[in-house]
Amino acid sequence: MKHLSYTIFILLISIGLHIQVCAQGLLAKSFEDSVEINWILENPEFINTQSSYFTRDSFKNHSVSLLQISGLNIPFTWDQNLGLLKRISDKYTEYSIYEGEEADQIWMGTRVKWDDEISSLILFDRKTYKTVVDSWYLIGLNDCVGTMTFPTLRFQQQFEIDDPRQNSITGLVIMPFLEGIQNYEKYETELETVSGEYINGVGYDLNLDKVTDVFFYKEYVNNDGDLPDTYKRIYINVEGEWKLSWFAIYEVCF
Repeated sequence: MKHLSYTIFILLISIGLHIQVCAQGLLAKSFEDSVEINWILENPEFINTQSSYFTRDSFKNHSVSLLQISGLNIPFTWDQNLGLLKRISDKYTEYSIYEGEEADQIWMGTRVKWDDEISSLILFDRKTYKTVVDSWYLIGLNDCVGTMTFPTLRFQQQFEIDDPRQNSITGLVIMPFLEGIQNYEKYETELETVSGEYINGVGYDLNLDKVTDVFFYKEYVNNDGDLPDTYKRIYINVEGEWKLSWFAIYEVCF
């Protein structure tokens, strides 16, 4: 009888864990049909470098994405492959979903807000800011005919920039918050691929040891039109190996 009770107890725990894991995966999975993926390209492999800030553990637990400022001075990053939504929902399981006008009175769509604060670190204009995730948002109405619709991850505003509708300054956002980064260097640099090609981009030295920790670059794709689209990638130096952290496509809106 004791053995039977113990077996039932273990079975209930297993079922509970399975339900929780399924619930975590279902949030991101529910949006897969709403987000196109046929635009995703292969990524280059870079020659190894000197180890610096990121370890394998910190890379596993943190994402580094390109930060932009919206026309309303709201910091955000694109989540075009749902990678950030999957990462958050794996750890934070309590959330609310808002649809239509509850998501946005003008653009409709779907918004996800988590009950817990998800702290993040913004690197922008050579300064650092601690912030928290505001929401994940998939716009409902697209005023740019012929372009794909992608979600964004938005953060609470910590600063303002002049003329945000015209200002194209970008930065980085590290999620969740990563301790120890106060001063950093940003500079133009290049990396060599394993095939011998040199790619120009922007480097970030997060611990001022003269070794690049984050590499951001863009390339022009779909050159068959009047203006090409832009494909952007961010790589992280993980114990000397360059690992892809984030990518997105920027289509031309006429």
